[in-house]
Amino acid sequence: MHFKHSFRPLIGTSLALALAACGQQPISSTSQAPQSTSPTPTSTAKPAASGDIERTLALPPTDGFGMKLRVDGQGNLYTLLTRILEEGEGNDGRYESILRKHTPQGSLEWEKTFAQISPIDFAVNRQGAVAFIGNRLEDTPCDNPLKHLYLCDYTGITHKFDTHGNVVFSVERPSGRTFDNPSFTAVAIGEAGGVYTYGHGLAQQFDDAGKAVWKTVLQGSNFHPKLTVDSQNNVYFVRSNDTETNRQMVFLTKLDAGGQIQFSRDWGLGVFSVPEALGLSSDGNVYTLWRSLQEGTTYRAFLKNYAQNGTWNFNQEVGKTTVGGFPPIQGMVVSGQSAYLYGSQVDYDSGSPTRDTPYLAKHDASGARVWTKDLRSMLRGGTIDDVTSGPDGKLYVVYGSGEEYHVAIMTP
Repeated sequence: MHFKHSFRPLIGTSLALALAACGQQPISSTSQAPQSTSPTPTSTAKPAASGDIERTLALPPTDGFGMKLRVDGQGNLYTLLTRILEEGEGNDGRYESILRKHTPQGSLEWEKTFAQISPIDFAVNRQGAVAFIGNRLEDTPCDNPLKHLYLCDYTGITHKFDTHGNVVFSVERPSGRTFDNPSFTAVAIGEAGGVYTYGHGLAQQFDDAGKAVWKTVLQGSNFHPKLTVDSQNNVYFVRSNDTETNRQMVFLTKLDAGGQIQFSRDWGLGVFSVPEALGLSSDGNVYTLWRSLQEGTTYRAFLKNYAQNGTWNFNQEVGKTTVGGFPPIQGMVVSGQSAYLYGSQVDYDSGSPTRDTPYLAKHDASGARVWTKDLRSMLRGGTIDDVTSGPDGKLYVVYGSGEEYHVAIMTP
């Protein structure tokens, strides 16, 4: 499994609020013969050291944005992005989600498009099975008494595909806070092929017929959810929750393979405390990247670690800012026993940004920083879109914009 969650707001949430859709649209599928792409290896004069760029791949052209990346057990690459077909306000915009599978050399193997569906997230297991979740914004009036757009006007979509791009099942659920009809806001897929989703307090597992194997209601109204599953089909959730004092806390919960709660931990009572990423190490420890607003205008980011039985190991501060923005951490991926944080360090002069430095940083099993790599020259003025890990533990960094995207493969 490869675990990654972006530090940026979810594409599906922000795009769906700005764009509109009406009625269900079919999934379209295209297939393209592999194109030859020549990777550029690094020098073989000496063994690659941790943090070295081993090679880069050029992905086939596309005109989307916000690319997410996953890698299966054979080294195939899977990407998800959004493409704007027509700008517009309200129900006037046209857009689509694009899910692609690439060979280990970067050539396109198959493509799925989801018309008028904004992507939330997707997951891939070692066998190459894919689980996708997204939102379709509806024209129907909002009858939710809270009048929150994200609670009532969407239809949540979950699709599972096999490694060849064939649809295994599709499930649609109206959005809302009721536990019987949740939207989907987080997804994972187990090595046995089970699809796990979370939305508005309800965790569940689907079989290949699209039927719920189990459902578990978690505490309260939950936001910013992250979800992952281990090799024994234990499921881990991290999320935030509005408390009675209107201050958000972070909750970490472990469920067993039958959906029964094994432990739950909470921390970070503050004005604004939310999780940003979740991952499992090779020895079963649970990493959480989270941030909190403290001292009025100071945001702090922390790397927190628990053992698989719920024992707390450490909580390491990894970044902060006092200039009104978020800490310079975009996301986290776990490989082996280490956590890798990535983002962009912005230097300020009198409150104005003067320099933007994309970076990747390695933290060991104690939370200590081992190294930091400046990626400005590799990105050539661009930014990191996503980072994930491969079956050999290597790091895959996708970057670019518009029609040009590249993947750098780095030694962990």
